[in-house]
Amino acid sequence: MVHIYHFAWTTRDLTRSGGLGDPTVATKEKGDRILESVSDGWVKAIADIYKFRQPQAWHNRNSTLN
Repeated sequence: MVHIYHFAWTTRDLTRSGGLGDPTVATKEKGDRILESVSDGWVKAIADIYKFRQPQAWHNRNSTLN
């Protein structure tokens, strides 16, 4: 039996306008909270990437395999 799964690449694959949800319940305050949350997340991700240092390879001074 073959299963074919469909998924959307963009919201336009789901609706003609590309919009999802009920915009009548949106408020400026909700939008501001979402924007702040997304912005904070990107700032943290970028800071983590900037601080990342590649771990050094393990090295044992007493190893006979040098």
